[in-house]
Amino acid sequence: MSNSYAMSLESPRIPHLSKGELADLRDDVDDAFERAEVATVKVTMTAAEIKALAAAPKELVAAPGANKILELIGLTLRLKAGSEVLAAGAGDDLTVKYTDDSGVAATGAIETTGFIDQSGDMNLTVVPIAALGTDAQLVNQALVLDNIGVEITGNASDDAVLEAYVSYKRHNLA
Repeated sequence: MSNSYAMSLESPRIPHLSKGELADLRDDVDDAFERAEVATVKVTMTAAEIKALAAAPKELVAAPGANKILELIGLTLRLKAGSEVLAAGAGDDLTVKYTDDSGVAATGAIETTGFIDQSGDMNLTVVPIAALGTDAQLVNQALVLDNIGVEITGNASDDAVLEAYVSYKRHNLA
């Protein structure tokens, strides 16, 4: 028994584009891919930086440039415990914010008790919250890790390390 299939091989119709129209199309495609791409960066903090996060938030992702906004997708924190534990104080929760310690929050409060104060290596995953703000608050602003309470203390040997794995998208608003 034989099967016969009829096929129609019609040439696709490709419109003729001028060089200018082709360049515009290429820019539109590039912008679409730029908006859709998720990037992940690793930021390493020393014990001194961990203990100073309330006074000096740590930049996680640099400001993206004019007419661009960062969208936090997720964050994983990895504590590599030191010789002595870090000490969590009252209200020393962490958060990711835009710009600096006074910026719009991109995450809720990240509880440090039970994480930062452990003698073994620890991992913590964090999901973002809706970040609502004006263009001045969100466009072309960095993402930073901030301690919203009292400074973390302890680890006299200063050998603890905190790694932040930050996943984000960069959107072109132009």
